[in-house]
Amino acid sequence: IDSPERSEGLRERNQYRHPLATLDFFGVRPEQTVVEIWPGGQGGWYRSILDPYIAGQGTYIPVRADSDESPFVDVVADETADRVLVFRAHGFMIYDYPAQAYFDSIYAMLKPGGIFSIVDHRGVESIPQDPTGENGYVNQSHVLLLAENAGFELLDQAEINSNSMDTKD
Repeated sequence: IDSPERSEGLRERNQYRHPLATLDFFGVRPEQTVVEIWPGGQGGWYRSILDPYIAGQGTYIPVRADSDESPFVDVVADETADRVLVFRAHGFMIYDYPAQAYFDSIYAMLKPGGIFSIVDHRGVESIPQDPTGENGYVNQSHVLLLAENAGFELLDQAEINSNSMDTKD
């Protein structure tokens, strides 16, 4: 997390993104197969932590959906991932395809007992979910419904990355 291999700019964001507490809460370990959905390319913030942390012990798989195909088709074999992580990218999962297809794909790639974890910008529950997610916020109830429809069950949630200064505008 504080490696000099990560740029100073990436390391400065640690104080806001709480990576150690977040990855510990998700149960990420170096011997696992960890899939990160939309990792942000080579300079991806969590990728800069996960890739070297897992290298040589487990498998890190950065995944981007191809806009010409169904979500995540043939990218990660079924029942091979220990963890699937989405960091501030869930909104992308409801732009082009039915959102349920993304959740179904993620459920299929996880081993029995695997964990799907999300950190995202929470919408205001009193405002109906924008089906395109254009404002960048996703209602937690919407995410939970999609996840439960795919077969997931909520195990736990945390406020590690909550930001009381976010006015959601």
